[in-house]
Amino acid sequence: MNDTRWNNPSMFVFLADGFEEVEAFTPIDYARRVGIQVKTVGLEGKQICSARNILVLCDTTVEEVAEQTPDIVFFPGGLKNAETAQKNNLARSITERVYKKDGLVVGICAAPAIVLYHWGIIGDKTFTCYPGMEANLDTKAYSKMRTVVDKNLLTSCAPGSAEECSFELIRIVCGEQKLQQLKEDIVAR
Repeated sequence: MNDTRWNNPSMFVFLADGFEEVEAFTPIDYARRVGIQVKTVGLEGKQICSARNILVLCDTTVEEVAEQTPDIVFFPGGLKNAETAQKNNLARSITERVYKKDGLVVGICAAPAIVLYHWGIIGDKTFTCYPGMEANLDTKAYSKMRTVVDKNLLTSCAPGSAEECSFELIRIVCGEQKLQQLKEDIVAR
C-alpha cells in the first residue's frame, strides 16, 4: 500500500467516553512522530473521558469534520467507546468514504466487531478483534492472529497489540525505512 496516495497522510482517531488509552495514545503518538497529520475526533464533544478516567481534550469533534475525508480512520477499542462509535452516523459516513477511496480503515479490540463489522466494512475480509467478540458475528473470516491486514483494513486484537498495530499502520503508510527509523528513535523491542 505504500504508494503516492500517502503523500502527507492524514488520520482521524475517533474517541468517545470509555476508549482504551493505550489503543488510542500509542497510534496517535507513533503516527505523529513519523509525520502523519493526526486529528483526535471527539464523538461526544471535545472533552472525552477514557476507560480509566483520563480526561482528554480532542482536537475537534465529528460534527466539525463531517465533510472531510482523511486518508486513514482509526477506531480504538473500549466497549463503551465502540458502542458509541457504532451509533454515530457522521463517523460512519467518514469511514465509508475513506474505505471507498481505498484509504486505510483501522480498528482494534472491540472496534472491529462492534463498529466495522456492523457497518459492513469487514465483509469477507480477514480480521481480528478482542478474543470472544467474534462468536456472535456471522463470518468465517476471523483470525486469531494479533494483527491482521487485508487490503485496506487493518485490525488488531487488544491493548497488548496496540504497538504492533501502530507499527503495521506506519509500515503500510510510510514504508519500512520510516518504520525502522521510528523503532530506533523510540528504542523499540
